[in-house]
Amino acid sequence: MPYPFMEDWISWLQWISPIKYSFQGFNWALLRGTYTAALLEQLELDSPASVTSNLCILIGVFVLCASASVIALSKQKEVR
Repeated sequence: MPYPFMEDWISWLQWISPIKYSFQGFNWALLRGTYTAALLEQLELDSPASVTSNLCILIGVFVLCASASVIALSKQKEVR
């Protein structure tokens, strides 16, 4: 479902979804400079508006998840 048509109470989930940034980066790489680029703006798929920005956010999400995993696993007791 396109983001403009999502209910207000659930639309905040788009900002923490790695799928959103992967999809947007793919769309920007494919559709930038074509006549269908206006469709990205209409469906509000233009924020962040570059492939590089989307990749940086995806790398940040990966680093955050990897760091949280390392911290959580380091607090576990070793069981043999």
